[in-house]
Amino acid sequence: MDLIGPLINEKRQGKPKNAGLFTQSMALQNWNFKSDNCHLHWKKILMPAWIVNTENKQLIHGISGKEITM
Repeated sequence: MDLIGPLINEKRQGKPKNAGLFTQSMALQNWNFKSDNCHLHWKKILMPAWIVNTENKQLIHGISGKEITM
């Protein structure tokens, strides 16, 4: 359960949009996994990633680039 959050939590910054002559707006999106109010069904999935075999085995997420210690 502890490994799921870092793998699927996501923060994204949208493209800037002009809201007038002197103002600009930008959307920020956050997706957070909360284990206390979810229903999990275990299923094997494939995700783009690299496993780095060092002293602390790490997983590097192929899309976000996050490093997760396994």
